[in-house]
This record gives sequence, structure tokens and C-alpha cells, in this order.
Amino acid sequence: LELGSVTIDSTNSGLLAEALAHNNKVTVVNLESAKVDIAAAVPLFQTNRSIETIRLSNTNIDDEGADKLGEAILANENCSIDDLWLDDNQINEGAGKLVRALKDRQRSLHCGRTRLWLGKNAIDDSGARVIASALRDSDNYGLDYLNLQDNPITGVGARSLHDAISPDDGIEISLVGNRFDPETTAMLRGNGHFVVGRCGFVSISGNM
Repeated sequence: LELGSVTIDSTNSGLLAEALAHNNKVTVVNLESAKVDIAAAVPLFQTNRSIETIRLSNTNIDDEGADKLGEAILANENCSIDDLWLDDNQINEGAGKLVRALKDRQRSLHCGRTRLWLGKNAIDDSGARVIASALRDSDNYGLDYLNLQDNPITGVGARSLHDAISPDDGIEISLVGNRFDPETTAMLRGNGHFVVGRCGFVSISGNM
């Protein structure tokens, strides 16, 4: 379902949500670059039955919007979402709340794990610490893959994420496009779950 050229607001989100609630054939909803009032769009994510991929890239979602989206995900009693694309937005600490929502969703509904895409946002070291806290709180993350590429995360945030992940965790976290100090880069290179590129660009990989 391609909706990238439309505006989602309070005038049409209810009708669209109702249509999706009674549809078991739509598996992808693409709202990339659409004009989305995330508060008005919440019903779309509370009622779907078959959607596996949601694309909300480049829709100006900030931390407040991420919080609302996390609440909507928790309110949905269906477990169909496999991929949630939120890259190229303005999310920082709200990323941690999304991770926690996906984790709690898996715990309460026994859902499968999700891939969460948060590249090119505003996630800095404070955001990385909130994400690390959400990951550390449970052995059952609810995530297969977490993309944090091209964010302003430094060695401080990278260490927080590193310390939150145990050797047996089945999660892959990409930090490619973030720059770290030489000490952090060396630490990551010395860990078998990390792949370190040139100039301190890093991808963190867990056991899949």
C-alpha cells in the first residue's frame, strides 16, 4: 500500500485504520516522505492484522512521535510487524522507548522479533544510553536487527551499547557511519561480535 504522496491527518486516518483492520492481504504500508500527523496516524498501527512492513522514513517524527508510535505498537494485539523503518527522522531518546515497546510486545504476546531501522536520526550518546538501558533490561530483546547508522553517536554511546550486549544475544546492531575514538575502536575490534570498518566506522553484530 503506497501512501508516500498523501497526507495522513485526523480527517482520513480513522477511515484508513478501519479499512486496514478488516484487511488481511496488505503486508506493506509505505508512508515514506508522506506528511504524517503521527498522533492522528496512531490508529493505523493499533488495528492492522497483516502488515509486516511499515515505512515511516523521512516523515519528521521526533521523540514525542516515537513515544506515540511505541504506545500504538504495544496496543496492537497482532504480531505481524517484522520491519519498522524510521530512518531519516528526528528521533533521539525516543528510540529507547521504541526498543522497550518492541521488547514488551514480544514478552506479552510472544511475538517474533522485529527489525528496527533508525539510521540518519538525531540519536546521540544520551539516546544510545537510553537504548542500552532498554536492551539491558531483558534477555529477550524483541529485536533481530537495530540500525543506528549515520547518527552522532561517539565512543561514549558505543560503549554503553557494547556493555548492554552479552555474548549470547541474538541481535545485530549496525553503527556504521558513527565515528569513535581510537580506544573505543580498538575495544570493539577486540570483540568477536563487532565488525569495525576503516576510520572508526563500526557495525556491531550479535549471534543470528
